[in-house]
Amino acid sequence: MSYIVEQKINGRIYLYEAESYWDKEKKQARQRRRYLGVKDPKTGAPKTPRKGVTPKAVANFGEIWLMRKLAERTGLTEVLEKAFDDDGKKLFDLACYDALEEKGFHLYREWAESAWGVNGDLRTSQDISRLFANLDERSTKHFQNLWLRKHGKRKAVAFDITSISSYSDGMSDVEWGHNRDGEALPQINLGLAVNCESGIPVSYRTYPGSIPDVSVLKRLVAEFSTQCVLSEMILDRGFHSAANLRDLREAGVDVLVSVPFNAKHAKEALKTRKLSSSANAFVFNKRTLFHTSKKVMVADGKYDIHLFYDEERKAREVARFFNKVSLMEKTFDGALFDDSSELKIEMERFESGMSKYFKLSVAKGVASIERDVKKMDERVSRMGKMLLLSAKLGRTAEDVLASYYRRDLTEKFFDTLKNKMGNDRLRTSSDKTARSRVFVAMLGLIIHSALHAVWSKSNLKDRYSMTKVLAIMKPLKAVEQSNGKRILTEISKKQREIMKEFNLTPPVL
Repeated sequence: MSYIVEQKINGRIYLYEAESYWDKEKKQARQRRRYLGVKDPKTGAPKTPRKGVTPKAVANFGEIWLMRKLAERTGLTEVLEKAFDDDGKKLFDLACYDALEEKGFHLYREWAESAWGVNGDLRTSQDISRLFANLDERSTKHFQNLWLRKHGKRKAVAFDITSISSYSDGMSDVEWGHNRDGEALPQINLGLAVNCESGIPVSYRTYPGSIPDVSVLKRLVAEFSTQCVLSEMILDRGFHSAANLRDLREAGVDVLVSVPFNAKHAKEALKTRKLSSSANAFVFNKRTLFHTSKKVMVADGKYDIHLFYDEERKAREVARFFNKVSLMEKTFDGALFDDSSELKIEMERFESGMSKYFKLSVAKGVASIERDVKKMDERVSRMGKMLLLSAKLGRTAEDVLASYYRRDLTEKFFDTLKNKMGNDRLRTSSDKTARSRVFVAMLGLIIHSALHAVWSKSNLKDRYSMTKVLAIMKPLKAVEQSNGKRILTEISKKQREIMKEFNLTPPVL
């Protein structure tokens, strides 16, 4: 059965008669096309093709070419080939699709048929499922080791964990735990390590959903130590513990970690007087901040604890907090409830964590909420402040902040992975398929990060978003002519500008 396919090139629509057939050798459905002519805008019918050379097939070229060049530059193409042989190309194509399209793999075929140079062996969801099922843990582990050696040696690494929710009850790692998205679903935990210098993910690990952040670090450092020597790990407060500090110190890895306000050494540091003195002021990223530091003994080791204070940030936090306080009072004071426990539950549902700042009571079915001034004042006193513990002694305030803010890359990449690439849910039904799906998602994230690393340091950043860069590159097409030659459509001025900023030579087929 044949059907008409339309492809638009430089404002003109070309019509092809497409016919599906079964390839006995490859044992899969394929497609052959016959050029009909240019679509008549009035009748919708094809105009008579002119004699001579005519377009035979057209493929999307620009964005996937850019992705391939970045993969070659980072070494991803080479490492995939070493770890997976011929399947490395298939995995790369799937990763490109994951990075470029916010769609499920059930729509991969349509994308692959219109993309230049994409492997033709994956045409159905079943083909992809078979590839995932054949991905053995040994090969993926080999890839991770090769990649870590290439991008993790003697580097500062930021590490963080997110959760990915799942509807499946057939996977052993999907468990109930602290869901970071606030969803009432079981999850797996995904840990991501990012090279702070290059901005490239160097490793990832999955953990059962019930495993707390603080307990995963020792194993991670042990696994890293078999492949490379890390210089420093940059962590958020979820990893702050005496055991983790000891383990990192024994492994010879420096640490820069955010400190919870309830830690003993934090409480001492917060007692600093005259923090906002002009003697403590400095400018960072055009913002005026205040900073003090002192040496402390924590978990039998020497550290510097740095206290930062941002008055602008405090003003924003105070405004948000008391807006919530006012809303809670308007909503619940004088409302009807059976008892104070029911009142507390409803207040937490309305705004998690806010009920503790009120004294609650219910008399004759009428709720009364009174501000707990002491708790509110304590909360306000900590606003605008941040505590960082550093194993490297004597660092400047600017150096500490610059290093710690590189950790933001992990949060940005988690957002990209889950929201922009559509990996906010695991919809697989087996552990093996889930591991393969996460692996391809991580490959897509590596490609995305390589693009981000160049874009963030280029002159393009102030004019084009990353999404816009890809949108500009997308109209560049590869055209196969009736005489067998392949040519590119005209490269636009903006496309040449992007190629120049990415230090790439314009392509020639």
